[in-house]
Amino acid sequence: MRLDDTLTKAVDCIRSRVPENMCVGIVLGSGLAGVAAMVEQSASIEYRHIPGFPPVTAPGHAGKLVVGRFADKNVAVMSGRPHLYEGYDRATTTFPIRVLRKLGATILIVTNAAGAVNRSFRAGDLMIITDHIDFTFMHASIMTKSEAAFSRAGFHYDRGLIDIAFREAQKLSLTLQAGTYLGLTGPNYETNAELTMLERIGADAVGMSTVAEAVEAFRVGMKVLGISCIANARERKDRLTHDEVERTVRNVVPVLAPLIAAIVSRI
Repeated sequence: MRLDDTLTKAVDCIRSRVPENMCVGIVLGSGLAGVAAMVEQSASIEYRHIPGFPPVTAPGHAGKLVVGRFADKNVAVMSGRPHLYEGYDRATTTFPIRVLRKLGATILIVTNAAGAVNRSFRAGDLMIITDHIDFTFMHASIMTKSEAAFSRAGFHYDRGLIDIAFREAQKLSLTLQAGTYLGLTGPNYETNAELTMLERIGADAVGMSTVAEAVEAFRVGMKVLGISCIANARERKDRLTHDEVERTVRNVVPVLAPLIAAIVSRI
């Protein structure tokens, strides 16, 4: 089936449940499904029922699209995301972003659980992504010629949305970090030597998602805001587990959800 046909079928499937246009798309990373519970008048659709949406298998990812009202705006919230390490290519992992755009969303708020590279970051911090480094090395194998040309055009996280995030955080008496996110394919956590390398090339946080989604959103005309939930500090002696990551990030939800609501209300 042609991509355009699949895209149309996906949009029609969602509009059969919620016909209104969306204003904002939100992607929730590992352990952040609690944010979706704040959406009102919502319809929840499992990815397996939406044409073209890849099933998600990663722990902490619900695999549901929640569509409704949030902070007085129409939003479509991806509770969980597909990852490259699940065996999908870049085009498949970014297909839901195209759907969000076709539903009318002009803004994407993309979140993730990330590990600290910056030595001053602590578990539970929130970092606004000001830039990213793409270490997935998957551009050339899946991009068309026009997309490859676009990849040289200078992607950026939206300065206006970043300013809104910091202003609203100040009102909530919330301290935000800011920095560069580095995306890897995963699914393994980094060695100490790798963290040292990432620090030297300018990364502040590292994860296994977000970069492709952000670039695709920008390509299709969306403004992008990225927020990393720092799941673990850089300095540690014990072995990091996914359960620990999820537990830390879940504890951030009561702080993250009001922040996202405040940002959406100002859009």
